[in-house]
Amino acid sequence: MKKPAGILFLLLLNAVVLWLSINPAQAHWSEMTNSSTATLFGVWGSSASNVFAVGEGGTILNYNGAGWSSMGNPGLTINGVWGSSATDVYAVGNCTFRHYDGSSWTNSWTNQSPDWYNFYGVWGSSATDVYAVGEWSTIMHYNGNSGDDMGFHDYNLLTINGVWGSSANDVYAVGYQNATIRHFDGASWDFIANDTPDLYAVWGTAADDVFAVGDNATILQYNGSTWSPMARNTTVQLRGIWGSSGSDVFAVGLYATILHYDGGSWGDMTPLSSASLYAVWGSACSDVFAVGEAGTILHYDGELLTVHKDGTGSGTVKSDIAGIDCGSTCSYPFCSGTVVTLTATPDNGSTFTGWNGAGCSGTDTCSVPPLLADSEVWATFTANPTSSTTTSVEPTTTTTSVEPTTTTTRVEPTTTTTSVEPTTTTTSVEPTTTTTSIEPTTTTTSVEPTTTTTSIEPTTTTTSVEPTTTTT
Repeated sequence: MKKPAGILFLLLLNAVVLWLSINPAQAHWSEMTNSSTATLFGVWGSSASNVFAVGEGGTILNYNGAGWSSMGNPGLTINGVWGSSATDVYAVGNCTFRHYDGSSWTNSWTNQSPDWYNFYGVWGSSATDVYAVGEWSTIMHYNGNSGDDMGFHDYNLLTINGVWGSSANDVYAVGYQNATIRHFDGASWDFIANDTPDLYAVWGTAADDVFAVGDNATILQYNGSTWSPMARNTTVQLRGIWGSSGSDVFAVGLYATILHYDGGSWGDMTPLSSASLYAVWGSACSDVFAVGEAGTILHYDGELLTVHKDGTGSGTVKSDIAGIDCGSTCSYPFCSGTVVTLTATPDNGSTFTGWNGAGCSGTDTCSVPPLLADSEVWATFTANPTSSTTTSVEPTTTTTSVEPTTTTTRVEPTTTTTSVEPTTTTTSVEPTTTTTSIEPTTTTTSVEPTTTTTSIEPTTTTTSVEPTTTTT
């Protein structure tokens, strides 16, 4: 019975989600758009905004930080590219040794024509110390003006594929069929090993930290005295290797294989792509380019750590290494495998109340586990409760005392004599006393509790009228 289309879609979606959960790192490699469909064999740059990729048909592409554009004219295949600066770049390939001076590409090698050499790799310690390696165990040295043949040209030794050195007196060349590892000490080339699987690329951080990759997922590491195989979880052919440090190394190979070494072990970073990859280079641990089949260019931008601030309060979150300052910068791409410690600081009036996400909890610092995929962390800040203010007024007693006041009005005796017939009239006015008494009044006013008492003492007013006698 045919299953409904909706069910088939859900089954497919679940399968994709399951695949993504098993391969969490792939999403960090993204395919870059370019106009070429030629297979690319080499990549190198002077900076993040000046990258060269080379390949079939004389293809030379340049990335300016915004996009890729073509620089090369159709011609013979170019297998490798390296430069000492943006104005001193070398591209080598099938009967090809070209130089870029910052404005144009020209065929180089003025003293001796290399037309019959097929070169597969190029590296130098400076603009006047450049090595090109290739077919028939060829090793050519270029001093900035002319080239000297340093190879053995033994048809039984066949090809040298890669070259790298820590200095002018410490150079390694790797290949296959009895020419797997050679070393140059500044005076002569010596065989170091000739019993390893076929090797395609070599790179290192120092004279005592060198890596080589090749057939059957071979990864060798040199510690200054011996070459030792490294454990890995794949069997595919590896074709390119580069790193930003001894604990941040990338190896690429067939079937879109990308491995990453964190200083302890190799892990799989294979992206959503099926194109085989032949070379890898980066300007930093979070700016890596891998190139391969049919114009494939993949870019890795690191593992993104994002901090979210939550809650009713406010504050800042900072990382112990440069990157997160949130504040303003709350997301940052870190190197794969980086351990980041975050510290939360609340603003005045707020309290930091805890972490969530990326395995962090509590209110102490947050140590994010080694970043192998994009991660998110939440920091919660809570506003402090609003404070209440109480003002206490002690009882206050105010007493106003009005002293007794006595008012006396005295009317002096007045005598009036009128003579109209001998008549005598005597009028006697008895003394009259008027007393006004104001009883004490008490007023009490209470303010939280405030008491005001006003006391008015008795006031007595006495009016005395002296006797008045009228005689007629």
